[in-house]
Amino acid sequence: MIVMSINEFFYLNRGNTNLIPKHAIIHNLLLCIDSVSEYCQKVIWKNYKIALNLIAKREEYTTPLTGDLFIDENGNLFRIAKFGDTIQFCQGGSFSVGENGVGGVSGTLCSAKIGSVKKTSIGIENLTNTNKTENRKFWFFMDNFPGANRSLSFVCPVKIWKAKC
Repeated sequence: MIVMSINEFFYLNRGNTNLIPKHAIIHNLLLCIDSVSEYCQKVIWKNYKIALNLIAKREEYTTPLTGDLFIDENGNLFRIAKFGDTIQFCQGGSFSVGENGVGGVSGTLCSAKIGSVKKTSIGIENLTNTNKTENRKFWFFMDNFPGANRSLSFVCPVKIWKAKC
């Protein structure tokens, strides 16, 4: 069960900051919110459920997804940008996720050490799942409705991949 504050799990990047309160606590799927209107509680609850659904959708995939992590031979972690059957490496950027759990990235690509050389990409057939996860930040459009100033960020467990030996 996820237990953390709204500020840690789910917060507004920009836009109407009055919509999401600063001091809400999620505990065992109960929303305990002081001094927040019923409308705001409904908005928070709806988007919390959307975030949980996105997490569940991502967990269904058995191949690397954009936003997952790659660990190189030096132990450095890179976010993955997936393009077809190839992944590239990112050390920063903004990672979005759609209703199907698949995401996109806006950021700069870099290289990672694979074997004795640095590479900028690798085919997914050359990756293996470490069966480890770490939490990373993603965003989606509030209420799954696209528009300016509607991005909501959330923390999602991502799989860690490495090159096959």
